[in-house]
Amino acid sequence: MGKTKKIIDIFRNIEKYFLVVIIGLMVIFSFSQIVLRMVGHAVIWFDEYMLYALMWAAMVAGGIAAYEGSHIKIDLIGRFVKGRAASAVSLVAFGFSGIVSYLFFLIFINYVIGIEFAGGYFLENTKLTTKWIFLMILPAGFFIIGFRMLNRALSFFNDLFSGKTGRIIIDISSIALSVISLIVYSVLGIDFKSVMPWYFSVLTTVLFISLLVFMVVDLLLAFRGRFKWFSYLPMVISFALASLYMLFIIVVTVNDKVLKTSVGITDSTLNLFYIVPLLTLVVFQVNLSLPKIENLIDFYPRYSEEDSIK
Repeated sequence: MGKTKKIIDIFRNIEKYFLVVIIGLMVIFSFSQIVLRMVGHAVIWFDEYMLYALMWAAMVAGGIAAYEGSHIKIDLIGRFVKGRAASAVSLVAFGFSGIVSYLFFLIFINYVIGIEFAGGYFLENTKLTTKWIFLMILPAGFFIIGFRMLNRALSFFNDLFSGKTGRIIIDISSIALSVISLIVYSVLGIDFKSVMPWYFSVLTTVLFISLLVFMVVDLLLAFRGRFKWFSYLPMVISFALASLYMLFIIVVTVNDKVLKTSVGITDSTLNLFYIVPLLTLVVFQVNLSLPKIENLIDFYPRYSEEDSIK
């Protein structure tokens, strides 16, 4: 735990110093641009830098706020409940926020790689630009926010259900998410027959079945009150599954939006397909944090209203 906390503190210090540098440069460039415009020698790329710097500052600050719990909250219900009820409200709020953040992470990954990067690479008479590099802060920022939000949710989950009971509930929930992912894949897979390679279908089916098997075995171990190295396998498989599906979504996006090749898939169907990597990412997160769920309160401290004001 000590080493993990030290690594987290180092990363948080890097975030804070990086944020200070970005905002400091924004102030310097803004003032310089005003002076240069007064003398008729404005620098064009100053404005472009400030645009991207504002985006980077917002995402880095959002990650810091997610860790500290200092973001803007609509906590009307939370102000009127105490104890376990307050933990339940926080569990729902942070869990929902984490899932939505992960959804934005997947959407922006698809946009940055599938549209910005591939658009500059494949289109004729178009040079490969560096714009996509600056835009990568969007998926990276939302991933960090989602990861921290879900960890906060798990810390409140531990307040409600700790020990063996909590482990069993989490395993049952993971199995439910895996089953939902399998159902979504089976239903939407009909629309992807024309573009989905046969080996992709076989590989994803094998991954789904393996994920369910490992989850069931993990649940049986939880009933016996054991935690083995075997419990990390669902995490690895779920991450591989999410990565595979995101790769497929990006390929479809490139063919449809960039190369203008009709693939016979509507935008609404493609958007629904985000459900699969989203749910498997949640499974990945839960299995990753499960061994240290009792220590999450130390990694993600909770501040009272008085502390926030100070």
